[in-house]
Amino acid sequence: MRIASKYIARRILNSIIIIFLTLIIAFVIPRLSPGDPVDIMQQTYGLSNEEAEAIRERLGLKGNILEQFITYMSYLLRGDLGRSYSYNMRPVSEVILTALPWSLFLLGVAITIRVLIGVLLGIYFARKQGSLLDTSVSGIMSLILATPYFLLALIFLYVFSVKLNLFPLSHAYTYESIQKGFSIEFIIDVLRHSALPIITLVIIGLPSTFYTMKNNMILLLNEDFVYVLRAVGIRESRVTRIVARNAILPVVTSTAISFGYTVVGAVVAETIFSYPGMGYVLTNALLNKDYPLIQAIFLMLSITIVMANLIADILYAFLDPRVELR
Repeated sequence: MRIASKYIARRILNSIIIIFLTLIIAFVIPRLSPGDPVDIMQQTYGLSNEEAEAIRERLGLKGNILEQFITYMSYLLRGDLGRSYSYNMRPVSEVILTALPWSLFLLGVAITIRVLIGVLLGIYFARKQGSLLDTSVSGIMSLILATPYFLLALIFLYVFSVKLNLFPLSHAYTYESIQKGFSIEFIIDVLRHSALPIITLVIIGLPSTFYTMKNNMILLLNEDFVYVLRAVGIRESRVTRIVARNAILPVVTSTAISFGYTVVGAVVAETIFSYPGMGYVLTNALLNKDYPLIQAIFLMLSITIVMANLIADILYAFLDPRVELR
């Protein structure tokens, strides 16, 4: 128990350090490009130089980058994420809370479907190793791995929305359905709008889950204990279940490792499908140099990814007693 406590404490400390470094990077990088948000406001609204300087003073954009960072951290430690320049000076927390549920919905559904399909396909094709069907499916998975996710999203958008008109082009729902409140019509409308982003996220992450599960199944099926199980007369279906329970452990780790890749894919998918999640909001923030919103979203994304890896590390260590807690 003492070793486990040290292991968890060390992982938490590492996670805090990573989040803090990400926070610094998210603060510095947007400020390296020429200009600032006030320059955009000045061009848009025709502000005078005196008015622009007054706005910079009020927004904490005066002084060198270290002074700005100290000001930002003082507000952040008080729980104040600032106000969004690109969303009519609304509190950043309010903008994020509006977009976050949509992103969580996409990621939650996509990862659940991806893991279920990937695990089942991995188990099945481990038993069919070397067959024509296995070779074909493996070739398709390799092709998906080689395809950029933004290209996949654009292809789906063009084929299923523009040409076939099966799914909406953009947004999360229509104005008419939201007017009816939380109803069956509204749920169906939300599912239709989210279908293509979810399918895109499932497909881009499916190969990693599939290969992880399949390769581990193949390795374990050649272990001595499997021959013993068969020798004592245990049915093949039960042998497969026993092997699958052991082979699924690395899927926990691979899912956490690929979580960052899935989040990046969600950002791209939300932008392409104009889906009102964190990725779509982040794109607007980057275009408008909305520093507070950019920093807050990167902070949220880094916390989410780091927490996913932390939970996977802890779960894997306790699920597999062979893992040494160091």
